[in-house]
Amino acid sequence: MDKVALRLYTTVHLFIISFIYNNLNCEPNVHYNESIVLLEDFTMTQHHTVTLLNLHPVIHSAHRYEYVGGPYEKERIGSSYALHLFTEGKGSMTVNERRLALRRGDLVIIPPAIPHTFHAAADNRMHCYNVYFTVQGGREVHDKKTDLSFIFSDAPSPNRPEIYRDTPRCSELEELPAFISMSTWPYLIDSFMQIIACDQTTGPSSRKAAELLLHSWLLQLSDALIIQPESIDPHISSLLVAIEQDADWWNYSINTMLNRSGLGRTRFFSLFRLSTGESPTAYLLRLRMRKAALMIRESGLSVTEIAEKLGYPTIHYFSNQFKQYYGISPTQFKLSRW
Repeated sequence: MDKVALRLYTTVHLFIISFIYNNLNCEPNVHYNESIVLLEDFTMTQHHTVTLLNLHPVIHSAHRYEYVGGPYEKERIGSSYALHLFTEGKGSMTVNERRLALRRGDLVIIPPAIPHTFHAAADNRMHCYNVYFTVQGGREVHDKKTDLSFIFSDAPSPNRPEIYRDTPRCSELEELPAFISMSTWPYLIDSFMQIIACDQTTGPSSRKAAELLLHSWLLQLSDALIIQPESIDPHISSLLVAIEQDADWWNYSINTMLNRSGLGRTRFFSLFRLSTGESPTAYLLRLRMRKAALMIRESGLSVTEIAEKLGYPTIHYFSNQFKQYYGISPTQFKLSRW
């Protein structure tokens, strides 16, 4: 899916969310691959009245975080839904006593009242984008900086049990897989990061805009999971997983991808676009730009050093490509709130 199509798709969803489906109560019949870890494996018995179409998410916090074994990473229990998208490093999580290995590109969805723990590898810290939200009927939060003690507390004894008991739930959201490798949908990785960027801006409507983007993103994720079995070629799926798990993925070229896929050139390009919505060149660019943004923010390296590490022959070429992708130069990006 190219940028224009994605923007159009998101806009259509936002109009649907805001004006058409406000009072609908639809319950689509969705079935997922049984090999995927499902949220229903973790959830507690609750009454459910909110659907994906009318859930109206209320964001309590959205931010980037580096898991290094800090105080917020021990066993805890949340009063909100939590979305954790891991973009670098590796480690694991324990969710309701079930251990999940984590790599770059993995998404974990945690419902309210579910005990969970983060386990970061000592030599490979986990970088993550986190969104904490409740659904329609939840506690309204008007202050952008929500106290983390509301979002979660130490498990197994939450300090305010009435919050966990009264939190509204969405059964359709909890029917989605709890653990998803997002490597097949790079546009959903980028749009998830955009939710955090939008929420962190200082405009008077930034929180509401981020909530609309989050609702649209959840609908797109649900749609992507529904069509997954029919649309993704196994050769391409295996290739994408291999790239996401390879520590030196930025050294990949089109020929490397072609050889790893085991397909002929014409069929490779055709199946790659059909499976991902974009060309192999656009996919590699997206990965490099995402890695570049993370390195600019967190590595402490100069722009020249980052360009060299990502395989660019000159800083001029890197800077031009970065500006074409993000709309600002690497230096401006480092100083911005994105």
